[in-house]
Amino acid sequence: MSHLTDEMKNMLKANTFGFVATVCPDGTPNLSPKGTCLVLDDNHIAFSNLRSPTTVSNITSNPAMEVNFSDLFARKAFRAKGTAEYFEKGTSGFKDLLPHFQVWEDLIPMMDGIVKLKIGSAKLILSPSYDIGLTEEGLREHWKKHYLQNA
Repeated sequence: MSHLTDEMKNMLKANTFGFVATVCPDGTPNLSPKGTCLVLDDNHIAFSNLRSPTTVSNITSNPAMEVNFSDLFARKAFRAKGTAEYFEKGTSGFKDLLPHFQVWEDLIPMMDGIVKLKIGSAKLILSPSYDIGLTEEGLREHWKKHYLQNA
C-alpha cells in the first residue's frame, strides 16, 4: 500500500509517539523515538526537530526513512517507508507546516525544524494473537489489566 489507511491515521492520532529509522553515513541504522508525530494527509507524516541532530543529519545526506507506530493495547502497529525532507526553522516550509503543531504550543519555541515524510509504502502489522482468534477488544482488556497490575 502506498498511503496511510484510516486505521493507520487513527493509530497515529491516538498515539503521537513513534520510532524513526534513518541511515547513518557508514550505512548503520539510527533509531530514534519521536513524540511530536502527526498525520498531514494520506501520504505525509511530520514531526518536529527537538534534540534530533543525528536524525536531521542523516536525512540531509540520505532521505530514506521508516517510521513505526504501535498500539500496545491492541497489539497492532504500522510502518511507513519513504523519503524525508527537512525544513529548518525560519524557512517557508517550516512556516507552512508549523500550524499543524499547535497542539504542542509550549514546545514550538524549542523546535529547530520540521521533518516531513512522503510515504512510499505503508503496512499494517498485527500480532500473531489475531491468528489464533483473539480480538482487539479482548487484547485491549488483557493488556490494560496487565499494565495496571504492574504499574
